[in-house]
Amino acid sequence: MMAHGKRGSFSPCRSSSKSAFGGRETQHSLLLLATAILCISLLVGCAGIEVSRYYDTGALATAAPIATAVGEKVFQQGGNAFDAAVAVGFVLAVVHPEAGNLGGGGFALTRDGKTEKIRALDFREAAPQQAFETMYLDEQGEVVLNSSTFGAQACGVPGTVAGLYELWKTYGSRPWEQLVGMAAVLADTGFVIDEYLAGSLERQKEGLNSFDETASIFFPGGKSLKAGDRLVQKDLAATLYAIAAVGHDGFYNGPVARKIVESMKKHGGLISKSDLASYASVWREPVRFSLDSLEIYSMPPPSSGGIAVGQILKLLEGYDFSIFTPDSPEYIHLFCEAARLAFADRSAHLGDPDFYHVPAGLLDSAYLARRRSLIKEKHATSSELIHSGTPPNEESQQTTHFSICDGEGNMVAVTYTLNTAYGCKLVVDGAGFLLNNEMDDFSIKPGHPNVYGLIGGEANKIE
Repeated sequence: MMAHGKRGSFSPCRSSSKSAFGGRETQHSLLLLATAILCISLLVGCAGIEVSRYYDTGALATAAPIATAVGEKVFQQGGNAFDAAVAVGFVLAVVHPEAGNLGGGGFALTRDGKTEKIRALDFREAAPQQAFETMYLDEQGEVVLNSSTFGAQACGVPGTVAGLYELWKTYGSRPWEQLVGMAAVLADTGFVIDEYLAGSLERQKEGLNSFDETASIFFPGGKSLKAGDRLVQKDLAATLYAIAAVGHDGFYNGPVARKIVESMKKHGGLISKSDLASYASVWREPVRFSLDSLEIYSMPPPSSGGIAVGQILKLLEGYDFSIFTPDSPEYIHLFCEAARLAFADRSAHLGDPDFYHVPAGLLDSAYLARRRSLIKEKHATSSELIHSGTPPNEESQQTTHFSICDGEGNMVAVTYTLNTAYGCKLVVDGAGFLLNNEMDDFSIKPGHPNVYGLIGGEANKIE
């Protein structure tokens, strides 16, 4: 999670020969596109339909059949993996609202087929400039229940649109307005919801009904949507058309940005016009480590996942797992012990690298060998003895992921989220999209767990 002020000045909209949204030729293309999208939604809108595809020159996997079909359509139109990722990212915001999003953030790991260079794109949410360390504590210094997970004050500055735009600007080959237009048309015309989405909405009914802006979309007339119903999202469509027309500034400046700020003022949130205007995604060097003969790449901080997974795998590298079955007590015991050590380091050492010095030696082989020596093969280590180490100081339903590759060797893996399902449950009035509750990813009080039971440390405090 980014702390406020982390980013420099935002990148202006790209000036290019790619046509602006709304010309006669583009409108004709969208009419054809609308027909295609409608057919796709009808074909894959019902639960239980097999949607796996086999490709000679590319492949993709997403959380929603409609999104997968749209990614396939981009391939058929000559787009590359990055084009498909942009289209999929925006379509998931329409058809997979519990995690697909405009109002959240995430990470992308990319491979450029021409240069074979692997890069990491950080488009996590940032803390608003007005955020402060004790903002979720009462006068006695205790955490106010649900204050970091529910409502406008739980929101960080969204990064998804900036991230997808940067991905396209750097590697895309198809017109931006066509890629975003697929999602806009889908929101405008609607899609048939399946059993999964209907059940998901019903489980979150109490929270979603807390805000009129949200309830009017997902519980129209106060009634629950059922499988087979059509979900039309006109306000979301208008937002997507604006993003298609203008790019980055279609979200972070202008009418959409004003609506976000108005929602913040109405519901007690902290995101300002300045927060939105100054947001920009950041390219980072990926985490890289070896395991046997493999080279593995993952996201660096502020993501904790890459280093944590790397530590677990390298800690377990010292054991012969061929003698265990995955469900054996020995296998489970060793994995749990390695994970406990990795998460102790996560709590102590992993934070926003623009605000906190993250030790570079967390994947150092000698350091992990010392950590491995703490694992007892025959019994669990007492929790009181599980502490972070001192590495060398060298250079779910609630989140969704999609992976895409093409025949040119381009690859992209994107994880983006609202944090918990449907984020803070608040839809931006007149803009149609849900906002995140990523402020809970900060350490809101030393020793206090977040919604996932993870305890943060000084490295991840709000500042």
